[in-house]
Amino acid sequence: MKRSVVWTAALLAAAVLAAGCDDSRRGNKGVLENVGRPKPFTLNNLAGESRSYDEYAKKETLLLCFFETTQKPSVDQVHTINKVFDEHKGGLAVAAVALDADAAAVQEYAGEQNLNFDVLIGSQEQLRSVAEDYGGANYLPTTLVVRGGQIIKRFIGYADERMIGDVLPLPQAPKKKKKQRKAEENPPEKAANEPAKEAEEPAVDEPKTEANKKANNARKNRRAGAKKQGQSNN
Repeated sequence: MKRSVVWTAALLAAAVLAAGCDDSRRGNKGVLENVGRPKPFTLNNLAGESRSYDEYAKKETLLLCFFETTQKPSVDQVHTINKVFDEHKGGLAVAAVALDADAAAVQEYAGEQNLNFDVLIGSQEQLRSVAEDYGGANYLPTTLVVRGGQIIKRFIGYADERMIGDVLPLPQAPKKKKKQRKAEENPPEKAANEPAKEAEEPAVDEPKTEANKKANNARKNRRAGAKKQGQSNN
């Protein structure tokens, strides 16, 4: 009996421990606000091009994510960020720092996901240094929102689309072309209902000189004389 109780307790403890270490579960572990100033960094994107913090900081807001391709919450986070980026392209920069040791696996993953933003890679030493500077080394995924030279949010664990969207600038509507704006202001239905404007008669220049006046009077007299003569003949 005692042995059975001990085994049961041991199994329960193991289950609790396993649940606490299970990285496959999706959930946010906390949100920190105004956690400091971002530190400069330089890493390479998957095309081998150098990318620095200063380049991303030119946008109004930077979304910086630390993840691993082998961890499900990280994969889910990158997928969510990809959707958010598509909706906020105008004033938003996005970079995802892959902490995987295998750069080839990151290349393959990014190609399969059709990601529209930079995935950054580097040596393990470089990646560890950047992750520690931004507080993204202890728990994955970690996502930071940087604006105005400050880290205004740090999401520890998975952050859904609503949580991220609440701290991002509103999506910028695409600018309408001049013809499109004109068509919306005066649609065909409205134009058809408007009364047609009457054609204006061309203006006739009045005689401006004394010679013109005399010529007009002579023509009038001739017409009047012809009419009078025709009446007398009748």
